[in-house]
Amino acid sequence: MSVLSGYEKVGLVEFDSLQVPLTMNFTMVPNVTSESRFKTLFEQATLPMEIYSLDGFCLAANEAWEKLFEVSRYEQTGYNIHKNSQLKKMGLDDYFRQAYSGAPVNIPLFFYDPKIEGRPGRARWVEIYLFPVKDNTKRVTELAMILNDVSAQKEIELALRQSRDNLRVTLSHLDFVLKSVDIGFWHSDLPLKKLVWDAKVKEQFGLPPDAQPSMEFFLDRLHPHDRDRIEEAMITKVLSSEPFTEEYRTLHPDTGEVRWIRAVGQTFSDQHSGTKCFDGITIDITKQKSAEENLKRIAEEAHSAVQARDEFVSIASHELRTPLTSMKLQIQALKRSLERGDDEALSRERVLKTIEQSDRQIHRLTRLVEDMLDISRVNTGKLQIVPERIELRGLMRDALERLNPQIVEAGCQFKEILNSDRTVYWDRYRIEQVLINLVTNALRYGDGKPVEISLEDKEGFVILRVKDQGQGIAPSNHGRIFQRFERAGTNNNAGGLGLGLYIVKQIVEMHHGSISVRSDLGRGSLFEILLPNDPFGISEQKTL
Repeated sequence: MSVLSGYEKVGLVEFDSLQVPLTMNFTMVPNVTSESRFKTLFEQATLPMEIYSLDGFCLAANEAWEKLFEVSRYEQTGYNIHKNSQLKKMGLDDYFRQAYSGAPVNIPLFFYDPKIEGRPGRARWVEIYLFPVKDNTKRVTELAMILNDVSAQKEIELALRQSRDNLRVTLSHLDFVLKSVDIGFWHSDLPLKKLVWDAKVKEQFGLPPDAQPSMEFFLDRLHPHDRDRIEEAMITKVLSSEPFTEEYRTLHPDTGEVRWIRAVGQTFSDQHSGTKCFDGITIDITKQKSAEENLKRIAEEAHSAVQARDEFVSIASHELRTPLTSMKLQIQALKRSLERGDDEALSRERVLKTIEQSDRQIHRLTRLVEDMLDISRVNTGKLQIVPERIELRGLMRDALERLNPQIVEAGCQFKEILNSDRTVYWDRYRIEQVLINLVTNALRYGDGKPVEISLEDKEGFVILRVKDQGQGIAPSNHGRIFQRFERAGTNNNAGGLGLGLYIVKQIVEMHHGSISVRSDLGRGSLFEILLPNDPFGISEQKTL
């Protein structure tokens, strides 16, 4: 089974101060979602990646690999890396043997030219990271290879190693190029005290062009979480004359602005004077980091959406099955009574009761289906508002008349305070839907205690309030209950898809209104809706 069949987790492995995203501790998880997610990460990774079998055959390569060598990945079909003479000379087999034993391996920087082997592709300077892929028994099954292209860095390094006599001329040429991109140049004679920055580096650190930076200033502008790491890395690389490649954040002390910078440098020696300097470039990668964070956020949102979908399917199947099961049992009981000729069970009162129960279940099914259709319309932007002239008291009477069976069944005291006889211009069907949802919730979670509905005029608006004295809602949940698949109360047996208040909020906002809740556990709930009398200006149009 290939690693592309699944994975366990993604981690971060550090090689020579270069942080490279690697798939760690791979296991074969037979999960469609995991497989799809890994394939997406593999394909969209910015670093070139390949997967090799234990006998050296290439199993997969991603798009970044194609961009690296400017060649189609299908050129790797049938390719066996152990037969590459160029790689053999640099001891590739030894590195692979180490990886086969189960340890990650870093193959140092080298120059690779596919044309030497008669293969297509451009020559690049690369570092290779081998990581063993293990199954559930910890047995190595494949090798993951990540290539780090440092060709640009090498080109800069070679350019910086040119004669110091030509440095000023080179900088004058580079200045024009660097101004057109977000790359800056820095120079410092050793020991690291005085720094020379071009305008771009100063801009990246929030300095004016005429400012004179120092090592103390540089360290002070680093983000506190990066400061010690970067200072230690600079000292280490200067003493060892090794390439310096780091990513860090700068923090502006006044504005609080944070920028991400990638710095690449090297220690150089002047052949004539023997003096040493530490030179390099900086690249503003803030946008790249932001894109990576957005990608991570999108992946998390997608995961949450999948979870919400699964939860909805589970709830919907249960809620739809419950009334169907009840009706099925009632019909089966009626059928058995008919077969037995049970006159008592077939009395007018019994049959009428069965019909009434079935009618309630059908009504429940209808509401569930309507809620599911409405959520689909909201998601696709197809929920339409059709405003018309409405007598407000008439609207309330019609809605409450439809709710009367539920009010009677709840057995609670129901109070109406209708201090408004205004004419409004709303969508009758949708506002009735709002009223029915709110009153139904009050009856459902009101624990049989009094429920009150009221209307009030207020300077071109109507205030609708629905109040109960039931179990209440914790303040921390006031925002959550208006989201999809959330229920208003704490009673898990109350039923419903958790869509009612979400749909109510959408309808109210489409009427340019607002909805709020005041509630606490054990103290009941008060839902308040504020709606403009004529949110769409229909009365003005008729006047004209």
